[in-house]
Formats: sequence, structure tokens, C-alpha cells
Amino acid sequence: MSWKSSVIEGARRVGALRVVGASWGLRRLTVLCYHRIGDADAPGFDVYSGTMSATPDAFPAQLDLVADRFNVVAMDRLVAWLKGTTDLPKRPAVITFDDGYADNSTFALPALRERGLPATVFLTTSLIGSGDASWWDRLAYGFHHAAVTDVEIPTLGSVQWSSDDERDRLVEQMIQAIKTLPESDKLAAIDETLEALGVDPAPGTFDGLFLTWDQVREMEAAGFTAAAHTMTHPVLTRLDQDDATAEIVGSVDRVAEEVGRPVDAFAYPNGMPGDYDEVAFRALAGAGIGAAFTLSAGPTRATEAAADPLRIRRVYVAGRHSLTDFETRLEGIPRVADAVRRRRVRLGVPGRA
Repeated sequence: MSWKSSVIEGARRVGALRVVGASWGLRRLTVLCYHRIGDADAPGFDVYSGTMSATPDAFPAQLDLVADRFNVVAMDRLVAWLKGTTDLPKRPAVITFDDGYADNSTFALPALRERGLPATVFLTTSLIGSGDASWWDRLAYGFHHAAVTDVEIPTLGSVQWSSDDERDRLVEQMIQAIKTLPESDKLAAIDETLEALGVDPAPGTFDGLFLTWDQVREMEAAGFTAAAHTMTHPVLTRLDQDDATAEIVGSVDRVAEEVGRPVDAFAYPNGMPGDYDEVAFRALAGAGIGAAFTLSAGPTRATEAAADPLRIRRVYVAGRHSLTDFETRLEGIPRVADAVRRRRVRLGVPGRA
């Protein structure tokens, strides 16, 4: 354990993390962002591990911590509060999942139901019921099953690997590189990479990776809220205005059609400040969206969310996080530390590199 981890663990044991968290006040809004619940180390796992937010063993302990510290509310109550038609309890929290992976039903739903906690799943509608995979899962699958370990591939050039760790680092580098490409070039880059790796996924390879619409409806009946996450998961600012609007409106309309009710929440793909703009805001408002969520580090003060409901921060949960790491994020320590760093930079105060 590093000295920094030791300090954080010590702070957790004496309750200091909770004290820092309390500095946000009783009306802070904590929105958790999960993707998948599963085990990337399980035999046969051969898609992208970076979307794994927690194992089935770790997830219940995280939920227990959330339920102990916060009052978890459903998305419709949050949206109603943003519109001024209801109130929120003290220390409100919202649990969300991005993309629509099938393990949200298999592993997340039972743990949530056992604790009576509501959650929201933001759906990439083209993947739901498709039997297909996301581009990042297809890419990782290609590296897992590569016929070569020394190859020339698009965006990265000549690469080689001799271990699973090296392979996974290359996958991550490739994903980050592809994210910088124009949307029109992404899928071509994936296809060229798979060809270079000598991998051609057979039909049915990715069956069951994402939810079906029947599963979505079953989850809705059991306490989940289905919401929108675009049709094909593009970075919206890399599309022209018409295409960006179509991605937003198309996903909102499809979810509403499948679940039989209006949809009023949305999450931006990638979710960082440069990934959405005024074009997205206008499209969301026109589609009746009352709350839209980013991946800028949360939590946030409730007044901040109310003033800017189409740019709500979230607490990102990753599979590498221990329960102490999770608590640190839950209490907003990373955002506090980032604010301190920014202030030091503005004031010209020297600090650690």
C-alpha cells in the first residue's frame, strides 16, 4: 500500500472522510455512475474490462454504504425537484448505469431490489436487443483473440505485447486514440484493426452482452428507470448539428416507445466538458429532457444542479476502486482536491508536481 493510500485508509478509519463529505452540506446531490457489474478476471472474459464498475461481491457493500450515508431517490423525483414540483430529502443520491449491459439485470438488479433502492439505466438504443457489441468491446475482443502479438495497426502504428497486462494497456491506448477520431472514421478504424489482428467475430459472438428490450421492461417493473444515452454512443460535438440532434431525439423517442412513457433524463456519451454543447442543450430541451448527466467529477451542491440541470456531475465508479476508494469518491474528496489544486494554480502557489 502506498503512503497516500495508507493516509486515506487511516482517515477513513477515524471518520475523517465523512467529515470532509459533510462539508458539502445536507443538500448536496450525489449521482453515482456505474457501467457494468461483473468480474473481468473471470475465465472467458474477452471484452473491454474498463467498463467493469464493480464485482458482484463488491457492489452490495457499496450499496450498503450509500444507503447508510444518503437517501436514494428515483430519477423521476429528481427531475420533479429540478422542475420545482416536489422536494428532495436531505443528502439525496441517485444511482445510474450507462450503456445498458445485460449484467445490470443479472447482478445489479437483485442487489438493488434486496435493499429497496431505485436506479436508472441510460441506454445506447442501437445496442439494446441487437446481439452486437459496442466498438470498444469489439476492439478488446480483437486483442484478446489476436492471431499475432506484433502488428501494425491504425492510430497506434507498430505494436507488440507479451503479457495480458501489456495487451490491456494497448487496448486502453487504442480506445483513447479512437475517441479522438471523427465519428465517421471510428468504425472503419475498428474494422481495420480487427483485420490486422486476424480476428473476424462469428455471428452470435456478442449475444447477451447488452440488454434486450424485454429485459429493460422487466427492470422498469422492478424499480429501474430507463433513460436515453444516444442511439450509437458518439461524441456529440464531433457530429454536425442535425446528426447530433438526431442521436439525442432518436434515443429518447426509442426508449419512450419501448417502455410506454415519456423519457425525461439523458446521459452524454464520454461526458466530459468538450463532449456536449449548446446544440445538445437545445435538442435535449426540445425532447423534453429535464435532467442530463456528465462525467465531470461529482458530487455537486443541489443548488448548482438546479441552476444547470443539463450539466449535472456524477461520481464515477471503476472496478479498480476498493471500498475505501469508493468512500473517498462518495464523499467528494477528489472534487475537493481538484478545487484546491486549481486554486493553488490560480494563486501561483507551488505544490507537488
